[in-house]
Order: sequence, then structure tokens, then C-alpha cells
Amino acid sequence: LDAAPESRQFLDREEVQQMPHAADDLYRAVKRLPGAAGGDFTAKINVRGGEQDELLVVLDGVELYEPFHLKDFQSVFSIIDSEAIGGVDFLTGGFPVQYGDRMSGVMDIAVATPSGPASTAVGVGTLNARLLSQGEYDQGRGSWLVSARAWYPDEAIEATGAVAEEILTDYYDLLAKLEHRLGSRSSLSADLLVATDDLG
Repeated sequence: LDAAPESRQFLDREEVQQMPHAADDLYRAVKRLPGAAGGDFTAKINVRGGEQDELLVVLDGVELYEPFHLKDFQSVFSIIDSEAIGGVDFLTGGFPVQYGDRMSGVMDIAVATPSGPASTAVGVGTLNARLLSQGEYDQGRGSWLVSARAWYPDEAIEATGAVAEEILTDYYDLLAKLEHRLGSRSSLSADLLVATDDLG
């Protein structure tokens, strides 16, 4: 007998970075996986024909509700920086009961745990600018990661020749993680996810 199609797909940090996606948006990378679909303008994902609210999104064990910028205006981009992600477990059917009672799928996201010397990178793109800082402390027993993004979509709107004065938007997001290993089998970690947006 033929094996049933695999309903679980895992992407590590390197695979997420290699997938084509705009503005380091994790949702736009995951949208290219089998079983996922979505429009060109919105970052929202439909899994196997289900409604968009039937997808469970978990970030380091915490459920996220509508993790999008401008969620009342097409949910243009997600608030999760793909560069700060350690891996994504994408389940499109037959997922374990621990994930609850969602109908269509699960996107289990893990924030990266840095290793190696401290580094800071600044990126400037057509839609946003990003600061990513990560590293270790206490002889490698602890690590930190901070990702901050500022979006300026008005500039892209002006470049297309549209009347940008009628649409004024700005939004920001911050994702941070601090982790410290207490022993060989336990660790203490704290995550922070903050997003703000304005539409006028």
C-alpha cells in the first residue's frame, strides 16, 4: 500500500531564509508550502481550504491571535520576523490533541536560540528597516536575541505613482528572547513580542 501523504513539514532557520518571501515575512514564506494558500496582498494563510481563523499559530508555546499588521485592513504583513525564527513546524492535518481543536492546521514557531559570538546586523529594504542583535553570555550558558523592525510602506506606495497622501500608515514590531540554561536538563527563558500599527 502507498504511504499516506505527509501532513507535517518542518522548516529550519536556513530553509526559511532560502524560501522567497517579501520583507522577511514568515507568513509569506510558509504560504508556499503544500496545503497552504493565500492572496497576493494579504499575509493570511488558508490551510487545505479552511478559514483563516482555523489555523492555530503558536510562538514558543504561546498562542497568537491575528499576528498581523493592519489586521483590519487586509493584514498586509505578519508581526513575526523570519530572520529571528529558529524553525517552523507546519501541520496540515492529523495533528496531535495537544494543539487543541482547530480545524485546518497548526503553525508551531520556535524563536531562534543563538550560538556563537555576539553579532548585530542592520538591514534596509524597500518596505522596512530591521535591527537584529544576537549572542551568548555567561560562557555560553545564556543567550539573547532581539529583532526590531520599522515599516514605511508609504514610500513604496509613492514609488508606484499612487496618491500616498490619502493613505498614511506606519507600523513597528519587536521580538526578543532571553534564555539561560540552569543545568544539563533545564533552562529558563522569556519571550517578548510587541507590535503597533497606525492607519490614517
